[in-house]
Amino acid sequence: MTESMVRTEAAPAILEPSAPVPRSGPRRPRRAPARTALNLLAVAFGLIWLFPVYWMVNTAFLTSSQITSRTPTWFPWAGTGDHFARVLGDDKFWSALRMSTTLALIVVAGALIFGVVAAFALSRFRFRGRNSFIVAVLIIQMIPAEALFISQYRMLDGWGLLNSVIGLSVLYL
Repeated sequence: MTESMVRTEAAPAILEPSAPVPRSGPRRPRRAPARTALNLLAVAFGLIWLFPVYWMVNTAFLTSSQITSRTPTWFPWAGTGDHFARVLGDDKFWSALRMSTTLALIVVAGALIFGVVAAFALSRFRFRGRNSFIVAVLIIQMIPAEALFISQYRMLDGWGLLNSVIGLSVLYL
């Protein structure tokens, strides 16, 4: 064998026991007590925010006598599903659910179509008044919906769309 054919391997580096082991990532800064206090405050606000949801679900499983009792029942150990059975067995519930689903599908489809076409036009085409149009859209969105109730009612009444899914869809769009 020639000397070029012999492979020599370098000896592995030997770490002394007193040498510190290098860390593999950036150091995590220590949390300040103020940051921990803010996190605990955020958790407390979150629990306060979730309490009405808990109370609604809790009340749904209580019996009628427990709901009208003066002492609150915090956990419905002997809960009942009678309220759910009564609602799900009512035809009015299914009719309202069908109407809400139809309305949501119409509004989502219309908003997607109008939004995609408008976004494409505003992003691709340069035309006079483009910036004014964008500002006008933003200003119109700042108007509270309550300020438009009377004009929207009169508009729908004039079109003959009061109390209809199409009329409500037009308002949401």
